[in-house]
Amino acid sequence: IQQVTKGIKISFEAKFEEIFPKKSFQQHPFTYYISIENQSKDTVQLVLCHWKILESTYYFKGNSVVGVKPILKSGGNYSYKSVCLITSNDGSMSGKYIMINFTNAKNSVLRLLTLS
Repeated sequence: IQQVTKGIKISFEAKFEEIFPKKSFQQHPFTYYISIENQSKDTVQLVLCHWKILESTYYFKGNSVVGVKPILKSGGNYSYKSVCLITSNDGSMSGKYIMINFTNAKNSVLRLLTLS
Protein backbone atom coordinates (compact mmCIF):
# COMPACT_ATOMS: atom_id res chain seq x y z
CA ILE A 1 0.00 0.00 0.00
CA GLN A 2 1.35 3.41 -0.93
CA GLN A 3 0.23 6.97 -0.42
CA VAL A 4 1.80 10.30 -1.43
CA THR A 5 1.01 13.41 0.64
CA LYS A 6 2.70 16.75 -0.05
CA GLY A 7 5.46 15.01 -1.98
CA ILE A 8 6.20 12.42 0.74
CA LYS A 9 5.57 8.83 -0.35
CA ILE A 10 4.75 6.33 2.41
CA SER A 11 4.86 2.64 1.48
CA PHE A 12 3.51 -0.04 3.82
CA GLU A 13 3.80 -3.81 3.63
CA ALA A 14 2.73 -6.31 6.30
CA LYS A 15 3.79 -9.94 6.54
CA PHE A 16 2.00 -12.47 8.70
CA GLU A 17 4.36 -14.60 10.75
CA GLU A 18 3.31 -17.91 12.24
CA ILE A 19 0.81 -18.15 15.10
CA PHE A 20 2.35 -18.94 18.45
CA PRO A 21 0.63 -19.67 21.76
CA LYS A 22 1.14 -17.54 24.85
CA LYS A 23 -0.30 -19.01 28.01
CA SER A 24 -4.03 -19.56 27.35
CA PHE A 25 -4.42 -17.55 24.12
CA GLN A 26 -2.81 -17.21 20.71
CA GLN A 27 -0.98 -14.21 19.37
CA HIS A 28 -0.77 -13.42 15.68
CA PRO A 29 2.54 -11.68 14.95
CA PHE A 30 2.86 -9.35 11.96
CA THR A 31 6.06 -7.78 10.72
CA TYR A 32 5.45 -4.52 8.93
CA TYR A 33 7.78 -2.63 6.67
CA ILE A 34 7.60 1.13 6.19
CA SER A 35 9.42 3.18 3.59
CA ILE A 36 9.34 6.98 3.56
CA GLU A 37 10.51 8.66 0.36
CA ASN A 38 10.84 12.40 -0.15
CA GLN A 39 9.67 13.13 -3.69
CA SER A 40 9.36 16.86 -3.01
CA LYS A 41 12.03 19.50 -3.61
CA ASP A 42 12.14 20.38 0.12
CA THR A 43 14.08 18.90 3.06
CA VAL A 44 11.80 17.38 5.72
CA GLN A 45 12.22 15.67 9.09
CA LEU A 46 9.96 13.20 10.86
CA VAL A 47 9.05 14.64 14.26
CA LEU A 48 6.18 12.38 15.42
CA CYS A 49 4.89 8.90 14.69
CA HIS A 50 1.48 7.70 15.88
CA TRP A 51 0.28 4.11 15.36
CA LYS A 52 -2.96 2.60 16.58
CA ILE A 53 -3.35 -1.16 16.27
CA LEU A 54 -6.86 -2.35 17.11
CA GLU A 55 -7.62 -5.79 18.55
CA SER A 56 -4.13 -5.80 19.95
CA THR A 57 -2.23 -5.03 23.09
CA TYR A 58 -0.04 -2.59 21.17
CA TYR A 59 -0.31 1.17 20.84
CA PHE A 60 2.58 3.39 19.87
CA LYS A 61 2.97 7.14 19.91
CA GLY A 62 6.42 8.58 19.83
CA ASN A 63 8.64 11.29 18.50
CA SER A 64 10.68 8.88 16.40
CA VAL A 65 10.51 5.59 14.53
CA VAL A 66 12.74 2.83 15.91
CA GLY A 67 14.65 5.53 17.79
CA VAL A 68 15.37 7.68 14.74
CA LYS A 69 14.08 11.06 13.52
CA PRO A 70 15.17 10.83 9.91
CA ILE A 71 15.91 13.98 7.90
CA LEU A 72 15.10 13.45 4.24
CA LYS A 73 16.56 15.70 1.59
CA SER A 74 14.87 15.84 -1.79
CA GLY A 75 15.09 12.34 -3.30
CA GLY A 76 16.07 10.79 0.04
CA ASN A 77 14.39 7.82 1.70
CA TYR A 78 14.27 5.98 5.01
CA SER A 79 12.99 2.45 5.65
CA TYR A 80 12.39 0.45 8.80
CA LYS A 81 10.52 -2.60 10.07
CA SER A 82 8.70 -3.41 13.26
CA VAL A 83 6.46 -6.10 14.74
CA CYS A 84 3.01 -6.08 16.33
CA LEU A 85 1.01 -8.83 18.02
CA ILE A 86 -2.72 -9.15 17.40
CA THR A 87 -4.59 -11.40 19.81
CA SER A 88 -7.78 -11.95 17.79
CA ASN A 89 -8.43 -13.21 14.28
CA ASP A 90 -9.31 -9.69 13.11
CA GLY A 91 -7.36 -6.51 13.53
CA SER A 92 -6.49 -3.24 11.88
CA MET A 93 -3.70 -0.70 11.89
CA SER A 94 -3.77 3.00 11.25
CA GLY A 95 -1.16 5.61 11.70
CA LYS A 96 0.23 8.97 10.82
CA TYR A 97 3.55 10.73 10.65
CA ILE A 98 4.09 14.38 11.34
CA MET A 99 7.03 15.93 9.54
CA ILE A 100 8.46 19.41 9.52
CA ASN A 101 9.33 21.06 6.21
CA PHE A 102 12.62 22.93 6.63
CA THR A 103 11.93 25.09 3.58
CA ASN A 104 8.91 26.80 5.10
CA ALA A 105 9.23 25.57 8.74
CA LYS A 106 5.61 24.40 8.84
CA ASN A 107 4.45 21.04 10.16
CA SER A 108 2.87 18.76 7.61
CA VAL A 109 0.63 15.91 8.78
CA LEU A 110 1.22 12.86 6.64
CA ARG A 111 -1.38 10.18 7.25
CA LEU A 112 -0.71 6.58 6.40
CA LEU A 113 -3.65 4.70 4.94
CA THR A 114 -5.94 2.89 7.38
CA LEU A 115 -5.29 -0.82 7.05
CA SER A 116 -7.33 -3.81 8.10
